[in-house]
Order: sequence, then C-alpha cells, then structure tokens
Amino acid sequence: MNILEIIWLAVFSPVLATIVVVIVGAYFSSPNTGRTVKKLVIWVLIFSAVGALLSLMATIAWMIWYEKTTGFSAGNAPIGWIFVYGPASFAVGELVGLGFWLCRKRHVVVP
Repeated sequence: MNILEIIWLAVFSPVLATIVVVIVGAYFSSPNTGRTVKKLVIWVLIFSAVGALLSLMATIAWMIWYEKTTGFSAGNAPIGWIFVYGPASFAVGELVGLGFWLCRKRHVVVP
C-alpha cells in the first residue's frame, strides 16, 4: 500500500465508519434495551469530536516541540492533520462512540 492509498483511506475513513455505525445501529437499536438511534447519534458525535480535538491538540503540541527543539518550522503539520490525522481520529471516535453505545446497560427501576 503506497502513501496515496493511505491518504485516501484516511480521508474517507469517517465515511466508512459512518456506514459501519449506521448498519450496526440499525441492527441493535431497540427501545426495550434503551439503545435508541438518538442516543447513538449523540454518543457518536461526542466521541468523534473529542477524538478530533485530541488529535488536533497533539498535533499542535508536536509542532511546538518540533520548532523549539530543532529550530525548523513544522509548517506542513496542519496539512497532515487536515488530510490524515483529523479524519482518522474522527473515524476512531465514531467507532468508540458506537462501542460505548453498545456496551451501555439500561438502568431499570424496579417498583
């Protein structure tokens, strides 16, 4: 697998993860278990945003460290985040949100 295939896979990974989330969500959603599509969307959006934000903060921290230790500019690092790290971490966040939604137990109040 060459570098262009890796970049294309990273760019389209959120779309692939969304397809997986939709298929698994449609199969496992049930009001009886407390797994609703609304909760799935909320958890997936929260975890994907957190994943993208964490990778952005890591990229900025790496840029600062690199520029201070070497004296050279890390000018292309934002492009790497936009095309590779950001979409890939967003997709990982989607899948983590799906896993969190699947593993949550419904709290049933017994009278």
